[in-house]
Amino acid sequence: MSRPHKIGISFGDIWSLSFPIMLGSATQNIIVLSDSLFLYGRSEQEFAAVGFVSVFYLFITAIGFGFSKGGQLLISRRWAEGAKRYVGSTFRTMLFCEWGIALSLFLMMHFLCPVFFHYILDTSGLPELSLEYIRPRSWGIFFSFTGISWIAYYSGIGRTRIIAISTIVLAVVNLLLNYGLIYGRLGLPEMGIAGAGLASTIAEAVAFIIFLLYFLKDPATREYQIIRAVRPDIKEVKNLLYISFPFVIQFVSSIGSWLFFFGMIENMGARALAISNLIRIVYILLSIPSWGFATGVQTLVGKCIGAGYLRRVYIVTNKTVIINWIITLVLSLPILLMPWTQILLDRGYNVAILLEAQPLFLVVLGIVIVFSAGSIYQSAYMAAGEVWTGLRLQLIVVVLYLLAAYLYINVYQLSLAAVWSLEIYYWLLLGVFSILLLYRGRWKKLKL
Repeated sequence: MSRPHKIGISFGDIWSLSFPIMLGSATQNIIVLSDSLFLYGRSEQEFAAVGFVSVFYLFITAIGFGFSKGGQLLISRRWAEGAKRYVGSTFRTMLFCEWGIALSLFLMMHFLCPVFFHYILDTSGLPELSLEYIRPRSWGIFFSFTGISWIAYYSGIGRTRIIAISTIVLAVVNLLLNYGLIYGRLGLPEMGIAGAGLASTIAEAVAFIIFLLYFLKDPATREYQIIRAVRPDIKEVKNLLYISFPFVIQFVSSIGSWLFFFGMIENMGARALAISNLIRIVYILLSIPSWGFATGVQTLVGKCIGAGYLRRVYIVTNKTVIINWIITLVLSLPILLMPWTQILLDRGYNVAILLEAQPLFLVVLGIVIVFSAGSIYQSAYMAAGEVWTGLRLQLIVVVLYLLAAYLYINVYQLSLAAVWSLEIYYWLLLGVFSILLLYRGRWKKLKL
């Protein structure tokens, strides 16, 4: 097979590839931010409820997102090898699997969520509000999982502009519909938290249409022979499942630990949950660059290995860490050190929650500094092919994280700042061990 593709690893190449992916990878986080910010001004209980249920939905979408990571890794390898036919067949296989997963999760949300929410939430009213959100929101999973597949495909071949366009459209539509459906503006009915769920689903449907139109007109769709009436290759399905399963468990365990984390915080009361939801919003906002660069480094690592440039893996990973650190700090310092309490108080806002959350902002700064490096090294190591070793490391750290959270909250009854500081240790452990495993170099002998 020929290798006709040039693989750039300069800072400019990393940025041009990662910025659109940064937006695309943050799609669900953008929706969560929009829903939470609009409900923050409506009621503390709805704000607390969306804090829990949005993490639950992130947990659901993590399954599809994790599966797409395996597809992206294989697509980037095949692209670098010049195997055009296998680029298309890998995408088709990934898409069919995503649709099957989406249908299963849709049915689960409709039939099991009522029982689950009433079991895990103790505060009166929160289970009902969570169900109001998840009922309309669950329909978006079909659009979401299809979009995730397109993001993985276009990230894998390095054509990411459409990802940025569709994400911007999604964000604008979601903001407008949230304003209209939550508060009853723009001629739309007032639906509260249910309106947030419906707005998010409609926004994903609009982004799906944008992606579909581009996909059908894109010459690469024909070049990679994607639209073909062929039976799935069982060997290819097995290979995709083998590579993707560790990514799925990685994302599920990561987001799932947050789900249980917020469930434990809810035991501290609705106010503690509301404060943590505000901190989570800030954390998610400042994590967007890291998620984008983590996805970008996976594509670049996959291409370097596929083209036989193994030494470039270390170079591109370290360069990505540097640029991610710089951008994260430029974003973080003004947001976390700005005197928001006084600014909002001067404008007549209720700042009770923000005032109590203020001491946690320095903790968030520590988290994003460690996360911006740890997430890149973890992603690079997984993209190098040692997905099962990476999964074992992830599960060990998650178990330690949840055990520590249980002790901090239920046994020692420590402050929220102390509880949130566990995120620093979480990413510090993952980052250090990922660096050690990456430089150990066993991945150089693997064939995918």
